[in-house]
Amino acid sequence: MKRTWRQAPRPVAPQPVTLLLRTIILGLDQELAEELYAVSTRCADFAVYATHNELPPFDRLLRIINHTNPNVVLVEIDKNSESLVTIRDIRETSPNVAILGFAHEPVDDASPARELCEVITRPFQPRQVQDAIVCAIEANTAHAGNNIFSFLPAKGGNGATLTAMNCAAALAHYWKRKVLVVEADLHSGYMSIALKAEPKQTVVEALRESEALTERGWKHFVHPANGVDWLLTARGKNTPLIAPWEYQRLLTFAAPLYDTVIVDLPEVVNDATETVVRRAARVFVVSTPEAPSLFLARRRLHDLKSRRVEEDHRTIVLNRFTAGDRSVSHTRRSLVTRWRSSSATTTKRCSAPGIPVSSTAIPSLGETTSRSPSRAARVTSGANSTIERSAG
Repeated sequence: MKRTWRQAPRPVAPQPVTLLLRTIILGLDQELAEELYAVSTRCADFAVYATHNELPPFDRLLRIINHTNPNVVLVEIDKNSESLVTIRDIRETSPNVAILGFAHEPVDDASPARELCEVITRPFQPRQVQDAIVCAIEANTAHAGNNIFSFLPAKGGNGATLTAMNCAAALAHYWKRKVLVVEADLHSGYMSIALKAEPKQTVVEALRESEALTERGWKHFVHPANGVDWLLTARGKNTPLIAPWEYQRLLTFAAPLYDTVIVDLPEVVNDATETVVRRAARVFVVSTPEAPSLFLARRRLHDLKSRRVEEDHRTIVLNRFTAGDRSVSHTRRSLVTRWRSSSATTTKRCSAPGIPVSSTAIPSLGETTSRSPSRAARVTSGANSTIERSAG
């Protein structure tokens, strides 16, 4: 008998499951609550666990929250004090829960509405609901001290990643700060190469598990090197879609553990990384003196503005500037931004051992200015001392 062989099928790797935001709806108007529920089911990364046609008293509200453990609560807003009491009860029992209001029509004059960042009204739309939930989550974390700074390139190859690494090294080496660097350019993996690291856990896995992160388990995600904790991207792996709240939860967990959190971003800000730039105390756009980079730097500033990043949070860093390049004043006029003068420094002086460096002087300019990695490090640290230019 002729024996036939069949090749065994290759095992299929399990796909990562996106953690949905758990949401509950509290409202007296059943028709309005059901309409909002129907629209909410069309929102990505967002699941309504329960709808209650009431604004429950404190003891029942506590049981509902303990049972569902929601990330977001949608509360119907009225013009009396009933919804106001519910909002304050939620904040007392679960301060980490984001609250969003909804109503038949605008109720800006109602006192409960003044307690919230936004109240959505009919006709409900999926994008309207999703944007409002992001707003509610951001408002819920706004009270925390802001020690998050992000770097993004005007275009690829401008040295934003290297500048972020040098800034982190300067903070750790000279200011003795506890620093975390998050490599949020998920398609890059340059930091792993530069640090000669093979991370056991990656930034994607940290984002996926952001709701369940603990201080005890955090050490398994970060790679310590040169006095800095690095949350790295895996090279050569498929990158799944990341939800905005996964970044929000990761930053909310990590920020209290460090003096400074630096996030290295890709050049184009998407809906997920918008959470990072809007939460950052400063966004550094790294450009070079060449005309294409300067043109794209101006576009990046416009993109950040459209993402509602405030003007005093946007900064341009001019990289690889040499004496033969156009004057800084000419470059400033090209960008049509405000300028605050400061003496140039070199990256060599502000980097720590083991971090790749460039020896060229790097002045910077911007709507609020920084100056090279050392100047950027001063901005992030809040220090007023001047770093001297290195000899040679």
